[in-house]
Amino acid sequence: MKSLSSNITSGMNGGSRPVYLLVIKPRSGDSWNRFAWATEDITLNVATGSTGSGTGTTAFTDTNATFISDGVLAGDAIDGDNGTFAFQGTVQSVDSETQLTVSVTVPAGSNYAWTVQRTFDGGRIRRGGLGKIRQEVNADEGGGVATISDFEFDVLNQDDFFSSLPSYLENREVEVRLIFADQSGATWINALILGKFLIEDIEPDLDKVHFTCADALITRHREIPSTIISLENFPNAPSNNIGKPVPLLFGDFTAIDTNTQQGSNLATALMVDRFKAYFIAADHVPFNAGSIYAYDENLKEFLRIASFNTYTSLTGLPSNKTYFEITDAQVSRISRAIGKASSNGVTNWENICDQDLITKESIGKNLPSTASFKIVPLQARDGDSILFKAKLLWQSGHSGNGDYVEFLILSGTTTVWTSPSIQSDQNIGSWDVSTVYKSSAQTDIELRATFTADPLLGAENIADIYEMWVYQFGALDKLPLILYTSADGRAFGSWIDADSRNNGYNQNDLIENPAYIIESILRDVLGLTSSEINYQSFDAAGNTTSGTRNGWKFAFQLLERKNSIDLIDELCKNSQLIYYVDYQLRESLRELPLSGATSQKSLSLSDYTLEGKKSSFHVKKSPLEKIYNDFEVRYHYNYATQEYEKRVFCNKDGRSSGVLQARQDDCSNSYNNYGFERKLVVESPYIRDDTTAIYLLSRLVIWFTGRKKKVSFKTMLNGLDIELGDVVTPYHPFLFPSGDAVVTMIEYDLNRDLITFEAREL
Repeated sequence: MKSLSSNITSGMNGGSRPVYLLVIKPRSGDSWNRFAWATEDITLNVATGSTGSGTGTTAFTDTNATFISDGVLAGDAIDGDNGTFAFQGTVQSVDSETQLTVSVTVPAGSNYAWTVQRTFDGGRIRRGGLGKIRQEVNADEGGGVATISDFEFDVLNQDDFFSSLPSYLENREVEVRLIFADQSGATWINALILGKFLIEDIEPDLDKVHFTCADALITRHREIPSTIISLENFPNAPSNNIGKPVPLLFGDFTAIDTNTQQGSNLATALMVDRFKAYFIAADHVPFNAGSIYAYDENLKEFLRIASFNTYTSLTGLPSNKTYFEITDAQVSRISRAIGKASSNGVTNWENICDQDLITKESIGKNLPSTASFKIVPLQARDGDSILFKAKLLWQSGHSGNGDYVEFLILSGTTTVWTSPSIQSDQNIGSWDVSTVYKSSAQTDIELRATFTADPLLGAENIADIYEMWVYQFGALDKLPLILYTSADGRAFGSWIDADSRNNGYNQNDLIENPAYIIESILRDVLGLTSSEINYQSFDAAGNTTSGTRNGWKFAFQLLERKNSIDLIDELCKNSQLIYYVDYQLRESLRELPLSGATSQKSLSLSDYTLEGKKSSFHVKKSPLEKIYNDFEVRYHYNYATQEYEKRVFCNKDGRSSGVLQARQDDCSNSYNNYGFERKLVVESPYIRDDTTAIYLLSRLVIWFTGRKKKVSFKTMLNGLDIELGDVVTPYHPFLFPSGDAVVTMIEYDLNRDLITFEAREL
């Protein structure tokens, strides 16, 4: 709900006289004063101030009469005194500030106090010439960025007023406010902001001048990332990377498991110097630089580069970035070994290596004994370390099924250690590696491993050894133009602790929560400040105690330029958040609420206006084509293969582990109610975390499995305190006898003093 001034709260419930205020503001360098029009003549205080002592003739310029304020504009009048005499003047625009040009004579030691006032011309706006202002979010899409409609208005032109207008008014700001003239506290600051716009088009005729305006606050947004790989910035960059943006990076990326060479939670790094082997991963300093890898197209795996340096600045290149310098292009490579049966122990090698997990090979008895086999060839170089792994499946169904047995082998020696590491929660047996044989050519290694049967296994049979690896170092034939990194994304700046915020985070913590990723884009990328951001709303979503998105984690890399508002829209849809501009013109965030959210205002029949003899209250249902009962979220995007590697699902026939039975019931009920199956597949490049994927899936199921009532109604100005995303209880005895709804659209009709609302049942 809006926190309104006493002037608005006193006047909104009827019987008061609303006045709509419209101001066109000059830009820096414009030689004309502001235009101030209203639906009636009115003069409002804009600002008050005072200054210290002076002597002699003092001009109100420089520091003595400088207003750095959105409220004061060129052309506003000033009245002041020092207790002995009064003075008056007019404010002028100088650069980005506004200054007073009146000169007065004052005695030494005097203090000055003044009031800036703005007089609004009530005869210029054409009767019925103010349009509508509409703000809405598409709840049928599950959240996103709220849009603001164009605003149109007419001013009278019978006196050829158009000829007196400046030649260039396009892209000048128009601010629209509402005040109640007959209530106390009628000032510009207390007036309720209805919108800020930019003049887009001006169409004059003999009777009127018609203005068309677009949402002004969209200008806060731009194409990001802003740094492009060019020859000016990166003179030695390879041609294939010229024109690509330096990526933005958010969230937690993870080093590859060097034991198994498995994993793909990596971001990209682009070559920016082909002579010095410099790569760049992010357009900012990372939370953690991590390691760097090459992708092997044959193995379909990431190979860790042996030696590299990390930097945030390099001579001659843009600073405060995430750089890697490759100093040794050797990589650790794990390849699959080809095996043959030895003459001792294993008689049917195909049973061991056919990977069917069914056929097996007997070792003969449930007593300590040995079975040997050899693996040839294992390619190696002198001095290389080789790690041989056999992944074993015990036919007995023992709890160790699928565990790994590892053997470390040094190619420069003929003996190895005999205490293998077993990757499991418990030991599944005792094994000894007897001997390593090395050929004189030093190209092949023959492994002869003696496996000692253990009675603890409780079985006579060894099932398939169905995976084997060889781990070794080798040089890359050619350094790729794109590498991959486990560097983490951006960390919080000092803003997370400023303004007395208490959200559980501190400066230099990793930013993962989607709410704070959006705030970081606004602050760290777009340069917005606390005066432009409703940071309390971001804390309400992201704080670690009661945040509506506490526990959600995003991790992604922005590799293509995108308008920031489009990126924020996608982030919101992937977390069911609403992003909107609040009544104080601040960027704001709130969740798309579910059933059980607290209602902030109740409305009754007396609150709704009439349309003829009928109530303006109407009900329809959400679109049938937006009903789904089979859901799949694909996530954990692999930047090398450009594929999503994980999925969670829920439908009437089953669900992924971690998804509640209640969500499967929702899918079943939806199918039974509507008689059809419809699948919703969401591919999220922003989610890499399993828990977050389940969070999103669960909310999608709740939001989209049933048709909900969508109510619309009109009020007079008594609905001024309702804001987009508020939960209200819009009571109607026949059409909506019970229940709450989230407000998804607000439209102000300035000509009729009406407000139209649309709300979706929770």
